[in-house]
Amino acid sequence: MKGLLLLTLTGTSLPLFAQLAPQQDAPLARHLLEVNAQWAVRDPEPEGGKQNVHFANDAERIAAHLHRVRAYLYTHTPEGLSATQLQQRTQLLNDLERYADRGLFPQNEVLPFRNPVFIDPRHTACAVGQLMIESGDRALAERISGAMNLAYVSEILADPRFTSDVAAWATTHGFTAEDLAWIQPAYAPPTLWTDMGGGTDTTVTCLLNDGQGNLYLAGTFTQAGGAAMNGVARWAGGQYLAMGTGINGTPKDMVIVGQDLLVAGQFQGGLSDLARWNGLGWSYETVELGMDPHLNDLFVMNGELYVAGNASGFAGITHQVMHWNGAVWEPVGDPLNDVIHTLGQHDGRLVAAGAFTEIGQFGGTPCAHVAELVNGQWQQLADGLPDEVFALHDRNGMLMAGGMLFDGTNNGFGLSLLPAGGSQWNAPLYANWSSLGNNSAVPSAVLGFGEHDGTVYFCGNFNAYGPGLNDSGTQIARFLDGTQDVEGLAWVNGDRVHAVASFDGRLVIGGTFSGTNATLANNIATSDLGLGVAGTDAWGADLAVAPNPAVDKITVQRDQEGRAHVEVVDAAGRTVIPARTFTGRTARLDISDLPAGTYWLRLTGENGITARPLVKR
Repeated sequence: MKGLLLLTLTGTSLPLFAQLAPQQDAPLARHLLEVNAQWAVRDPEPEGGKQNVHFANDAERIAAHLHRVRAYLYTHTPEGLSATQLQQRTQLLNDLERYADRGLFPQNEVLPFRNPVFIDPRHTACAVGQLMIESGDRALAERISGAMNLAYVSEILADPRFTSDVAAWATTHGFTAEDLAWIQPAYAPPTLWTDMGGGTDTTVTCLLNDGQGNLYLAGTFTQAGGAAMNGVARWAGGQYLAMGTGINGTPKDMVIVGQDLLVAGQFQGGLSDLARWNGLGWSYETVELGMDPHLNDLFVMNGELYVAGNASGFAGITHQVMHWNGAVWEPVGDPLNDVIHTLGQHDGRLVAAGAFTEIGQFGGTPCAHVAELVNGQWQQLADGLPDEVFALHDRNGMLMAGGMLFDGTNNGFGLSLLPAGGSQWNAPLYANWSSLGNNSAVPSAVLGFGEHDGTVYFCGNFNAYGPGLNDSGTQIARFLDGTQDVEGLAWVNGDRVHAVASFDGRLVIGGTFSGTNATLANNIATSDLGLGVAGTDAWGADLAVAPNPAVDKITVQRDQEGRAHVEVVDAAGRTVIPARTFTGRTARLDISDLPAGTYWLRLTGENGITARPLVKR
């Protein structure tokens, strides 16, 4: 089992589990060493190794490793190979090149640090496993996966169950044990998401970074961080801070205007639709004229404040964009015939989008869900969109629209793009690429956008499909400018993510959920988008187990109290003792029914996942 074996590298005993901190812009040699420690032995100074390079994701890093190992092995052939062995070796190295080009690799779903995975649950094999399969020996690869799926090649060769068979396969196909150990990558875990101060008791609907060290959150919650917070809170200095008596209502959006925080929604039992915080207390205003006023969105364009909402009157519901002219609120253009969810801008013009299909309170001019303001009047923007729109975002002149994916009967568009000066919306993701799909809940839609470190992220209720688990997920995804495709960031355990924001160098999401991946988080979570667990102790400084080795019972101890899950995983990555919840610092587990062997003890808590090896006698 990994962690029980030491490999001597250039005179230094280095545990095979040791990993470098994840690097995006770093010397190539550092990237390669992160994927496989054998680089320190086989080629410590690879060509171009000192040059700083950037990999967009771990799949690119793995592919670069495989291409370089393959090139080296292709020109460095072991002595004494027969013609048949050389032919077999050459063929499999060509297969390895195609495998690297494909870029589809196993995903590490088990351990919170880099580790080999021979064949993952979606039947994707590692490079060594794939070479066995290509050679016609799938049975050997699957047998290794079933018994030692998380093991390094050196551990597999040391196990009596596989020593002779793997050695024979390697010899037949012209490889040495050192060749296979160098080929085999270690795969990064999913992005770590962490709890944010205990989270909230119910839904977070909007987030706002004021650029002054404060992150504002609003929603339907009554507690944040375990303290009473009435629908709104300020996160600063690592804690939630109350904002007066809070707000009673359903907040939809927030914006800073001057020194005030404005919150759109419906408040005071339906009497007002705009709440204003001046740093000392709350005041309320009514923007939409009529009964039961609602505001759905706030938008500042060229220093001017616009809002979108609706109210009821004698003639029915009026859906209207309003503008603050410095003295009073005034209508913008004609009303629309259905809900206006969001405002934005494109080519210097104000844009409104939502569920509407016509201009005019009772209909009139067709307008398919998105409109632009031209000479004071609304008209359809480009060729319109086929379904309801919930969010707009300007990306360097390109307008991004997020909307309905599935409403229970029809497929929507999900995410669509309109270039600067364009006359036709482009919907590559759902319609053509199938990278974005509906979730099981109805409705399924893209609900919001945000930017972090120069990249666009979007959220909602959807599935985002990448090449593997680390690039797939639900409810939160990254937009890839180069290919206009998407990558999922987390498997969110909950209904939806309503808002995404950048704060203090991290990405923050808020919504209705109880966790991301295996991390506990109540309705708000954060990530630095790095790979792996926090801290430098790969074994997890927050986790201790004794006795170890053990015969029947073990005691699990951690440094802090709080809700956590503990489980036991075998060498193949299978859960053999299901997760059990405890809230104190210690827990007892009965392992007497487990066969003798090596296992992993995993603890999932508020700070992520940690793991320690466990030996059962």
